[in-house]
Amino acid sequence: MIEIKVAVLDDNVNDQERVKNYFDKISNSTIQYICTYFSNENEEFYNNHDVYFIDIELGEINGLEIAEKVKKVNNDAVLIIYSKHKDLVFETFKYGAFFFIRKESFIQDMEYCQMRLNEYFLSSKREYIYRFNQTILHIDYLDILFIEKMKHHIVLHLKDGRVLEEYKSLKQIINDLNHPVFMQCHQSYVVNLNNIDTLSNNDFIFYRYRK
Repeated sequence: MIEIKVAVLDDNVNDQERVKNYFDKISNSTIQYICTYFSNENEEFYNNHDVYFIDIELGEINGLEIAEKVKKVNNDAVLIIYSKHKDLVFETFKYGAFFFIRKESFIQDMEYCQMRLNEYFLSSKREYIYRFNQTILHIDYLDILFIEKMKHHIVLHLKDGRVLEEYKSLKQIINDLNHPVFMQCHQSYVVNLNNIDTLSNNDFIFYRYRK
């Protein structure tokens, strides 16, 4: 069994219970979600959690600022942002959000979020095998910033600055990656959500990469 530690940051007790009840419901013999509640941030909140379920509205505190701190401490953390302001969905991308939950559509959004979470944690595949001419490389998913479609090939942009060409379609590499951390944001681009630093207008800025 895989145990997933979930930190729930919400100052509303009813919302805390709502989240806990849902995670209890979806836990099974394969994945168990263990929730810990927090009404405000503290040292324990930032330590040893796999998933962070954060409400944006926390009184005078902005939950997105806390989400930003979480990613600085643990860039691999899975962030789920929770809000009644559905117009903020795109804003959350620049904080590395894995999913956005609308409070008025909690059950509907959580059902899809659950599917993506299970895929994420059950997938043992964490590397992409790159083949070009006589070259074979094993590339960790976390090292891929984004993938760009050119006329007859694709280009992988990596954290260390390498740019690798490969003759396959964008659809083919999406199927090969088969992981929810990769999102097609445009007909010519696939981005790694874990490596997004900032979203400004229609531009993504990635950790350790400036263009």
